Amino acid sequence: MTLINKQIVLTGGTAGIGFELAKKLAQNNQLIVLGRDNAQLEKFKADNPPLANNLIFIYCDLADLNSTIKAVEQIQQICTSLDLLINNAAIQYATTFLDTDYKLAQIQQEITINLTSVAILCHALLPLLQQSTHSNKQQLNHNHQPNQNQSQAIILNVNSGLAIAPKSQSAIYCATKAALNHFSLSLNYQLKNSQVKVQQCFLPVVDTNMTKNRAKDKGKISAVAAAKAIFQALTTNQTQIDIGKVKLLRIINRLSPSLAMKIMEKA
Repeated sequence: MTLINKQIVLTGGTAGIGFELAKKLAQNNQLIVLGRDNAQLEKFKADNPPLANNLIFIYCDLADLNSTIKAVEQIQQICTSLDLLINNAAIQYATTFLDTDYKLAQIQQEITINLTSVAILCHALLPLLQQSTHSNKQQLNHNHQPNQNQSQAIILNVNSGLAIAPKSQSAIYCATKAALNHFSLSLNYQLKNSQVKVQQCFLPVVDTNMTKNRAKDKGKISAVAAAKAIFQALTTNQTQIDIGKVKLLRIINRLSPSLAMKIMEKA
């Protein structure tokens, strides 16, 4: 996909990886950001007046299904089509079931944000994504200049290396990422005869607020680096993009799944 003059929806775009990605996408596209705290995004708009009109913020608490549905309704009022949906938002609790202060509400929250909301957004916004490709097809037929990148909308689900092999902590998070992988693969099968493609980026540990007290290893990358990698992935035709140490993890998992599991158990 050529990321110019696209209509894009991005979740989790007000902090961390999503915020860095939003800054890049807003350069040449119309970007709708779903999130809960608009302060950082508003500061960016104030510091970059030429880009202010390219950014629209919609309040959305992805842990609340009603809030997600309301956000979808607002998007439908704003857009007649979409070129790109990026499901970036996620939450992780670094806990185990043996912790005495483990809160059962965390289970539902992680599942809802990391998986359920993704499925809802994919389903609800699919007609807009299909409309985008329909419009592009009409233009291509008129100009007699077929271009695969122009006629294909994308759903990008931001995933984790923990979808390949889990760690001992954050069992629910690991499970949601594995489920997101299978959901993405299955949805791509369903859409194989359409002009909507599902991509996944599998990230290593990224230095964000979610991981600031964990994983101080050399494989930890910055939010800026992660956003750059995701941005570059969108320009490829690959459906599966491994970032950083995830490339090595996938190779190890293919050669020796038990070794991959052993390595990741204590990650």
